[in-house]
Amino acid sequence: MESLPTQVIKLKTEILIKPYNLIKELDEILYKKLCDKFINKCSKKNGYVLSINPGIQIEDNTININGNILFKVIFLAKIYKPKKDQVVSGDIYMIIPEGIIINIIEDIKVFISVANLKGFKYNEKKQIYERKSKNETFLKLSQTVKIVITDVIFENLKFKCIGKLF
Repeated sequence: MESLPTQVIKLKTEILIKPYNLIKELDEILYKKLCDKFINKCSKKNGYVLSINPGIQIEDNTININGNILFKVIFLAKIYKPKKDQVVSGDIYMIIPEGIIINIIEDIKVFISVANLKGFKYNEKKQIYERKSKNETFLKLSQTVKIVITDVIFENLKFKCIGKLF
C-alpha cells in the first residue's frame, strides 16, 4: 500500500506524575505517558498521531498541592492529517448499496458514494461493485484502492472524509 503523506510536528503538553511512579527512568515514564495520551488519537489542529519520537524535552516542572509533579514537555510527533485533493490508498472496509467505505488508517475512513463509482454497479448477491467492460473490474472487501479525498469533516474527535476513486 502507498504510504500516507505524513509529517512530523512539535507539540507541547503537560504530564502529571505521582512521586511513587518515579521508580524508572524519567524519560521512559514521560514517553509512556505521552504515548498513552496521544498515539492513535485525533485532534482537528494536529491530526491523527501515528507515533512519538522518544527524545522528549522537559520545558518546566512544578509540584502541585497534592505533591504530584507536573512536567511541561515538548516532543515530536509523526501525524497524518487528511486534506482535500489528497491522493491516498486504503483498503475497502465496507460495501453497501449507497457506496463503499475505505479504511485509510484505523480511525480514518473515506466514504465514496455510488455517484462517484462511475461505471460500477452494485451486485447485492456477491456484495461487490462490478464494472462490465473488456477488462471486467471488481471492487470487493479488503481490496486496496487509490482514492482522492474530496471533503474532510472533523467531528466526535475523528476525521470523516468523502472521496472518489483516483
